[in-house]
Amino acid sequence: MALPLASAQSTVLVVTPSGAGNGASGAPGFYPDTVTVVIGVNNTVTWLNNDTADGGTHHTVTPSNEPPGASWGVGSGDMKPGQNYSFTFTVPGTYTYLCAYHSWMTGTVVVKASSTSSTSSTSSTPAPEFPAA
Repeated sequence: MALPLASAQSTVLVVTPSGAGNGASGAPGFYPDTVTVVIGVNNTVTWLNNDTADGGTHHTVTPSNEPPGASWGVGSGDMKPGQNYSFTFTVPGTYTYLCAYHSWMTGTVVVKASSTSSTSSTSSTPAPEFPAA
């Protein structure tokens, strides 16, 4: 699912579905768990904590690696249900992250350079809408 921005860029949405904090065999941790973005096209990623199971579960988006020369700071910090965190990637590479509270919740952002010689496009699985618990 892409959300349009005023500059015609779009942001990629990653959802923490309801029940994600209930264990590795529960709901997927981050959905989708891998996204590909293109600098200047859709290089902002927004993570939404939609985990309302059992009264709501807190999560984080915590960087676990980043390419040389890149930095995406300290991540989201604590995210209560309904909160979101956005980051705009500006250096190509593969970035991995996890939830500091739930080790089975991991994800990857692949950042590609924009192409000036051709029109760039990306494809990512849209995040589904999960019903509230």
